[in-house]
Parts: sequence; structure tokens; C-alpha cells
Amino acid sequence: METVHCHILHRDPAVIVGFGGPLGPAKFMGKYLADLPAWFLVSPWWSIEDPGILGEILEAYPAYKKAYPGHEIVYLCNTDREVTLLRERGLPAVFCHQNAFIDERLFVPDPLAPKPFDAIYNARLSPFKRHDLARLIPRLALIYYGLGENERQMHALITRLLSEAAFLNGPPEPGRLRWFSPEKVAGYYNRSRVGLCLSDGEGAMYASAEYLLCGLPVVSIENIGGRDYFLDAPYCFTAEPHPEAVAQAVRYLGDQHFDPFAIRQAVLQKMLPERERLIALVQSILDASGKNTDFRRIWPEIFINKLHILNRDAAAMAESLRAGPDSAARPARPAAMAMASEFVS
Repeated sequence: METVHCHILHRDPAVIVGFGGPLGPAKFMGKYLADLPAWFLVSPWWSIEDPGILGEILEAYPAYKKAYPGHEIVYLCNTDREVTLLRERGLPAVFCHQNAFIDERLFVPDPLAPKPFDAIYNARLSPFKRHDLARLIPRLALIYYGLGENERQMHALITRLLSEAAFLNGPPEPGRLRWFSPEKVAGYYNRSRVGLCLSDGEGAMYASAEYLLCGLPVVSIENIGGRDYFLDAPYCFTAEPHPEAVAQAVRYLGDQHFDPFAIRQAVLQKMLPERERLIALVQSILDASGKNTDFRRIWPEIFINKLHILNRDAAAMAESLRAGPDSAARPARPAAMAMASEFVS
């Protein structure tokens, strides 16, 4: 089964927001929607500033457009630099940060919760996450995911390196990893003084904003990927990438006794305008397609946490788009296809 990580924002025309790879859900859904106009709003998991990721996009995008001229792809970028890299090469791109679509109702401060952990790190067990930088933090909690062979090997390594850390999921045995609900994750955040972001390159890292919504200050290191957009002083500190500096930064932020609701409010003030940016983008698509739809009005019914569900059946998703009363095959409207020019320059 071909799976996609996505969410349907509108059905006629089809507007799908999704994540992963150079084409997002278009890679597997496009062929099922070949005779229909479709818009894919795509946010790759990894930073577009990475030359390898940029190269994959520059190869995949023109090939897809040639195969499916009735479809449009707009890249949702997490940094201004990503927007520039794509627009300079003629690809449609807008700044629209993925972390703005975390459901703030799921991540709320609990100022009465005890704080048994000096820091918490929610990150997969992969080398790029740099767990080694946390080895001098005395009361460390870890949430992780992934059960591939590399993750099991990393768990063994990290268990030796961070022997005093609390592995909140337990050991990664096949079929026995405990996946936590967002509410459970938020509960662990609230039992911690500081959140950690220790990779020097990835995507925007959802956990970085989840920490903030729960009122945690954050220790990060210099990085690409976009998480810095929400990591503002005085609640966030960028440490040098070595264990002594990270531990010192954790002690410093943990001693500040920030108001958790002030931290939360600061991130919400930046999140909500990003949502408006996406609403305006979808509205422009609908307007150009001749649809008399107020997307802002229906947004609360459509919004879900992170704007995607993982591992959805691509064929079934496409079939659901075709099943509506207006799903008959038809050519794309010229006005709709011209909309991409707004996002190129």
C-alpha cells in the first residue's frame, strides 16, 4: 500500500496539504487524480536549505508538472531562505511554518505539576538528533519513536551514554514501544523544566514548539531547518554544541522561573498569523477556481493537529476526492493554473 502523510483542505478543486519527500502526497496521489485539477501544498520533512533536498525537489518538480499539467504544487517553507532558493529557480513557494499548525489545545501549561526532570528531549533515536550533547544533564527525560534496526542500535548506545536518563517509552522492543498521545506527551513536558533541541539540521521539529506551548523554555544549538523562528529570547537559549554548554544552558534557563503562560502566549502570537497565511493561500486558490467559498469560515471544521494524519492510503484518499457530487473529470480552469505565478516572485 502506498501511504501519504496529508490532510484534505478542500474537495472541489482538490486542495491537499501534505508532508514528506520532494513531492509530498502528490508522489502517490497524483496518478489517481490525473484527470482532475488538484493543488498540493507540500512541506518536506527536511530543510530545503540542505543541498541534497533542494536537488531532489528541483529534479522531481518539473518531471511531475510534465506528467500532470493539471496539478499545481506550492511549497510551504519554514525559512525565508527556503522560499528564496525555490523562487529563484522558478518554483512556487511561500513562507508558512509547519509548527504553526500544532493544536494548542493539546499542549497547555500545568503550573502545579511537579518538576522531577531538569530537561526533556522528544526526538527519534537517530544520530542527527545529537543525544550525546545531553549527557551532562543530571535529571534527563527522553521520549522517542521509531523501531527500525538503527533505532534499536542507537538505543543501546544512548542507554550506555545516558545511563541515568529516564527513557519514558521503555526499551524499544519490536511491537512493544508505547506511543504516547499528545496529551500524554504534554503531561511529561509539564514535569520538566526545559525542552531540548539538539540537532544541527533537520526540519522544523514539532517538539520545539510543543515545548513552548506547554510553557517550557528551550535550549537549542545553531541549526538549519526553521525551528529558530519560534525560539525567541529570553525564553530560548542557543548553546554551543558540546555537552558542557548544553548542561550550563539548561541550568540557566531552569533557574529563571519564567511564567509558563507568558512563554505560551509569545509563541501563539507568532503561530496564529501563520495560520492566516495558509487560509489566505487556500482562499486565493478557491477564488481563482471560481468557487464562492469562505475558507476562513470552514477552517475550524477542517483544522487538525499538525494538518496531517500519518500513513494514509493514497488510493483511498484519492478515491474519496473523486466520490463527491462534483467529482466528474474536467480540465483545470486557466485562472486556477495561473495562480502559481503569485508564489514564484
